[in-house]
Amino acid sequence: MPQHRHKQKQEWRWSFDVSSATTDEWFNFTLLASQRLQALDEKADRLPSQSPLTFDQRLLNYCWHNFKDSLIQTAHETLLKKRTSPYIYRDKSVSDELKHLQYQTVLLNRIYYIIHQFTYDLNGSHSKALKLQSLWASKGENSRRSCLLDIISQYKDLSIDPLTIPILLNRCS
Repeated sequence: MPQHRHKQKQEWRWSFDVSSATTDEWFNFTLLASQRLQALDEKADRLPSQSPLTFDQRLLNYCWHNFKDSLIQTAHETLLKKRTSPYIYRDKSVSDELKHLQYQTVLLNRIYYIIHQFTYDLNGSHSKALKLQSLWASKGENSRRSCLLDIISQYKDLSIDPLTIPILLNRCS
């Protein structure tokens, strides 16, 4: 499940609880599924007429779509569902150091984006240049330059002199 779906929409995963289904539920499921499949077989004239696929491919796609939809709709109506948290399969053993490295990678990607935009994608736009300069050297910990300096200071074996990182972005640097 995409991350935005459970962050924004608070959606959980669901699955059909097949293991705890009773014989009556299975009987109702098979009866309703077979009725739906028979009803769809009688309406087999709804094959798309204009398609680059061959007739056999269209027929196979149509039959598979009907079969899949019939079973899923029938299962929704007759079988119990389990809701599962999207966070249950998350690796809980991820260390703090790995989380820190992931965060630094995100910051470095943002820094690279600003430098790339300033170098190649300005197209003479003064307002875009001001915006990028503001992101690069704004006051406080949110500036990309201070983030870069902070990351460099954490790794002593890097041979990057912090004094060589400019405060003002310009095309000659």
